[in-house]
Amino acid sequence: MLSDVDLLIEANRLVGSNQRLPTLLLLYHLEQPAKTSTIMAKAVGIGFRRIQGWNVSDILRVAAARSEVAQLNDGWRLLDPGVDALKGAGVQLGRKKAVVPTNSVVPRELFEGTRKYIEKVVDQINSSYDHELYDCCAVMCRRLGETLIIEVYEQHDRADEIKGSDGNFQMLNGLLSVLAKDKKINLGRNAKRGLEELKELGDKSAHNRRFNARKSDIDAIKAGLRTASEELLHIAKLAR
Repeated sequence: MLSDVDLLIEANRLVGSNQRLPTLLLLYHLEQPAKTSTIMAKAVGIGFRRIQGWNVSDILRVAAARSEVAQLNDGWRLLDPGVDALKGAGVQLGRKKAVVPTNSVVPRELFEGTRKYIEKVVDQINSSYDHELYDCCAVMCRRLGETLIIEVYEQHDRADEIKGSDGNFQMLNGLLSVLAKDKKINLGRNAKRGLEELKELGDKSAHNRRFNARKSDIDAIKAGLRTASEELLHIAKLAR
């Protein structure tokens, strides 16, 4: 099995050939049989959001015609020819690639000892930048902003104030709207601007099908992201 970062890297590499191979790779990393919705959720969860524009059911039917997958009553199962197709495309299924942690976008030491899930997001931000997956990096930067704002409100027992009518936490746009009117949380001007910048870029990378982020786009939000992150960590009492 590949780590989520390596899975994202391989999925983006394979999509240059066709949509079938990345779909097979995602299926390989799930408990099977797996439903189409589960495959898509896995993809989005690792930052492979382009799958949202695919017809995954049709892709799997094509794979089934090639005897690479089988459709069962409770989902899809990957068959040996499907595994062989992945290996033939150069996927090292039995070995995890070593990911060397870096500080290319945000310093890892800033987040050490906070929350494991925050540390993992930071590692994915830096790793996706290192591997030139700039849309993925932008989306993960947006996720970091969302997570840190939620941590602030949870720390101050005010989580209900940033939830929607459905009881779930709002997305970054809604979180920033609440934060902008909140006189009890004193966030600096540069931090607020940094959050707005990462929101704008993250939204375009996630939702604009004609936009692809570049290295210069990430470089432009680095300083603001770092400033906002440290201030939010202090307010959430997570800073070390």
